[in-house]
Amino acid sequence: MAFKHTSPTRQKVKTIAILFSLVGLLLFPTLKLKAQNPPVPDWVLAKSKIHGRPFLKKTVGAEARQQKFDALYYGLHFKIDFLHRQIWASAHEHFASLQNNLTAITLDFNNKQLTIDSIAGAAVSYTRNGSFLDIALDRPYQKGDTFSVTIYYSGNPEKPDTISFKFDYTLDEEPYVWTLSEPYGARDWWPCKDTPADKADSADIFVTVPEGNVVASNGFMVSDTADSEAGWHTVHWHESYPIATYLISLVSGPLAHFQDYYHYSATDSMLLDYYVFPILLYNAQEYFKEVPDYLDALSHFYGPYPFLKEKYGMAQFGWHGGMEHQTITSIGGVYKSWRFLYVHELGHQWFGDKVTCATWRDIWLNEGFATYSEALYAQWAGLDEYPPGMDAYHAYMDRLLYTDDGTIIVADTTRFSEIFSRIVYYKGAWLLHMLRHVIGNDAFFTSLRTYLNDPHWTYGSVRTENFVQ
Repeated sequence: MAFKHTSPTRQKVKTIAILFSLVGLLLFPTLKLKAQNPPVPDWVLAKSKIHGRPFLKKTVGAEARQQKFDALYYGLHFKIDFLHRQIWASAHEHFASLQNNLTAITLDFNNKQLTIDSIAGAAVSYTRNGSFLDIALDRPYQKGDTFSVTIYYSGNPEKPDTISFKFDYTLDEEPYVWTLSEPYGARDWWPCKDTPADKADSADIFVTVPEGNVVASNGFMVSDTADSEAGWHTVHWHESYPIATYLISLVSGPLAHFQDYYHYSATDSMLLDYYVFPILLYNAQEYFKEVPDYLDALSHFYGPYPFLKEKYGMAQFGWHGGMEHQTITSIGGVYKSWRFLYVHELGHQWFGDKVTCATWRDIWLNEGFATYSEALYAQWAGLDEYPPGMDAYHAYMDRLLYTDDGTIIVADTTRFSEIFSRIVYYKGAWLLHMLRHVIGNDAFFTSLRTYLNDPHWTYGSVRTENFVQ
C-alpha cells in the first residue's frame, strides 16, 4: 500500500502506528469494549453468506498438482432440462504449462451424479479419483506451451445438501435453475481448476433452455438464437475480464427481465440488467431506481466501476442473501430494506471481483471491504435520521461493532462457518475504519485506489500481505 505524506518523520510515526494496529487487528483478539455485541438486524443477517448455508466440510482440492499449469479460458456449454433435472454439458478449457515436460493435469470435479461421456483436444485419457479428474495429455508440454482440453458430460448436477446448482421454483411455482459456487461449488457442476488464486483470462457461457426462459450470466450477452431443436434457444454470454471460478454463475427460468442505464459521464452509459420473479417486477422497477446512486457513491470513493465495458445487473435466485457474481449479482429478495445488501454486493465488484482474495484464509479482503462499502454509502446518502455525512457513517459503523475474540484471518478453511463468520465482515470493516482514522481521508482513499489498480494484482488475486504492502 502506498501512502502520501509530506514529512518523513510524520510518515515514520504513522507507519509504525499502522503496523502495530494491523498486527493487533489481524493476529490478536480485540479488547472487550462492551459486554456483548449489539443485536443483529434481519437485513444484516441476510448479507452473511452463512445464513441458511449448509455447514459442510469442503473436499480438499488438487492445489499441489494444480501448480503445474495456469488456467487461461473456460468455454462452458449447458443444455438444461428443467422437468427431468438433467443437463448435457461440455467444458472447453485452455491452459498454459508452468513447467517442462508436463504430461498430465488434475482438475476439480466433485459430482458423481455427472457422468463423463467423452474427452477431446489434448486430453487422451482420464481417471476420476474422488473429487479429482486426472487427465493424461497427448504429449509432453514445455513451460509456456498452451493446450486445450474438452470434457463432455451429463447428468443431474444438483447434489444433496448443497446449493451449487439448484433446480428450484419461483414464487409462481414455475421451475427455474440457479447457481452459487462460493467457495468450493464450481467443481460440483463443471470441471475446473477451482481456486481463486488462478483466474481465467476470459470465459464464455452458452446456455440452451426451452423457449420462454431467460438466461442471466456474466459479462455481456453476445447472442440469443433459436436452437436447431424446435422449442429451444441458446443464450451466449461472454466475460472479457479475468474471472475466478466461484464467480461464474447462471440463473435461468421464466423470470421478468428489464433494463436501465447508468450514465457515468455526459456521453457514456452502461447497461443495468435485471431479472426477477414476475410477481416482484413492479417492486424491482421501483427499488432498483437507486442502483445508479449506489454506483455513483462507490465510484466516488473507489474509482470507476471495474466492468464498465460490460454491465451491472442483479438476478433473483433461491438463496436468502446475496452473492457477488461478476457483473451479475444474485439476490434472494426484492426489498426496499435490503438497500445496504445491494450496496454490499456492488462493493464486491471492486473488492472480490476486480481484486479477489487468493486464498479463503484472506476472505476479509472481500467481505471486510464490501461491508465497509455499506458505511461509505451511509456517509454518501444518509442513514435514518442522519443526513449525508460523517454522523451517518459513524452511526453505521456502530452497527458493525464486533467485540468477540478472534482474528480476521481464517484458520480453518474447510468449514463454511469459519470462512463466513461475522468476524471477517465486521472486524474487517473496522480495520479499514481504523486505517482511515490513522492516515487520514486523502491518504486512505488514494491508497485504496492504488491497491485496486496496482498492475501486480488488478483483475487478479491478492493475499493480506499484498494489502499491507
